[in-house]
Amino acid sequence: MAGAWVPDGLQNGAVFLFGGSLRFGFRYQDDLKSRSSGSGDAVGSCITGIFSALWNYLRGNQYGADLRLHWYREGDRNRFLIGLQPLSRYAIPFEDAGRFRIFSGLSLVVPEAGLVMKDESHSGWYIRWVAPLSILLTRHFGLELRLTTGIVWEDQSRVFFAANLGIVVR
Repeated sequence: MAGAWVPDGLQNGAVFLFGGSLRFGFRYQDDLKSRSSGSGDAVGSCITGIFSALWNYLRGNQYGADLRLHWYREGDRNRFLIGLQPLSRYAIPFEDAGRFRIFSGLSLVVPEAGLVMKDESHSGWYIRWVAPLSILLTRHFGLELRLTTGIVWEDQSRVFFAANLGIVVR
């Protein structure tokens, strides 16, 4: 994982960090097959289909929760973030159901929250919002790009932005 940590707001510039993330969780997935109302009205069916697709994107069709551990190397110190994130994603319904997954509207509203640990002690709190984009190359393996922003409260507030590229094994 690579990203930018922006200390003291945006005044001192960005710092490139090296680190990694592990997440453990559970998932529930709605049926990805589109459901037809059986209405004979073409215009009504089209409007219903548009609203249904928009609603499905906003709420997502995969739900769950993740326990997350993030590690960053900042200068000569290690920083750990340990948090919990409610999960809502949208798996795009194609023939190979769930191969493409993107963030849902709900996932942009509900943040991951947790503790910041450094020097083997609790030093603050954080919240972060994540917008993941993933493609499964096989049924159990894929690639994922995660765009992240958040706030860390320690001695002072810090804003951070990150773009992470990783693998997905499920």
